[in-house]
Amino acid sequence: MFCPNCGANLPEGTTFCGNCGAPQRAQQPQQAPVQQPVYQAPPQPQYQPQPVYRAPLPVSKKDFLAKHADAATKQAAKLSGIVMIVALVLLLASIIAPLAQPFYEIPAISTIITLADADVDELTDELESSFEEAEYRYDMNKDAMDKDERDAAKQVMDKMEALVDNFSILNFQTLVSVTEKVGDDYMDSSDLDELEEINQIMGIIIAALVSSFLLPVLFTVLGGLNKSTGLAVAATIFTALSQLTLCGFLFVVLSLAVNIFQILQCSKIQKAYQT
Repeated sequence: MFCPNCGANLPEGTTFCGNCGAPQRAQQPQQAPVQQPVYQAPPQPQYQPQPVYRAPLPVSKKDFLAKHADAATKQAAKLSGIVMIVALVLLLASIIAPLAQPFYEIPAISTIITLADADVDELTDELESSFEEAEYRYDMNKDAMDKDERDAAKQVMDKMEALVDNFSILNFQTLVSVTEKVGDDYMDSSDLDELEEINQIMGIIIAALVSSFLLPVLFTVLGGLNKSTGLAVAATIFTALSQLTLCGFLFVVLSLAVNIFQILQCSKIQKAYQT
């Protein structure tokens, strides 16, 4: 240790300096300063963005057939379009057939006639007798008629003869319309009023027959355009019901064959689309 007064080197524990006599204070040995630990924040984990699940965007059936479908599925789609056209042609024929065939041969009318125990031959015989009587009156009176009356009567006679040959709804409605149109030249007003009522009734019958095929046509078109199995099944059911009631078994068999083929094609497309 050293004296703080004179700087003499003294033994450790000396109370007074032997050189200058100055009292000595006990000196603490110098210690190296304690280094305080520096706080370090724990390392923060780096943020890793987690992948977010995103559902695949829906693809319409039209886009699927255009961009993603295989060759077999595209072929089924082409066949479905062709079958739709064939089914529509059959439906058009189904609408015309009951209008153009003899009225009493329509399945629904034939059933009613059978249940009512009516005599169709008697009806057709009366129609033919009426035509022969009208033809006889025309031959007897045509010389006394002027040109307009003869032309009007001849038009009616021609339409009546067509009705005798084929007692169909269209022929009957045409006869009534022509008679109503030209009847002013040789018919009473009371007869014309009766013809107008008959014409209205025939128009309602034709509209009812045509409208009965609206649902089959609608479902056939929608099923063919959307390649939908459910719509194709609905088209089959409504087509069979309409044709069975108004056209007979031949149309039903043909339409069933076409519609079942359509259902198979739509099923192939639907399965590939869902996959």
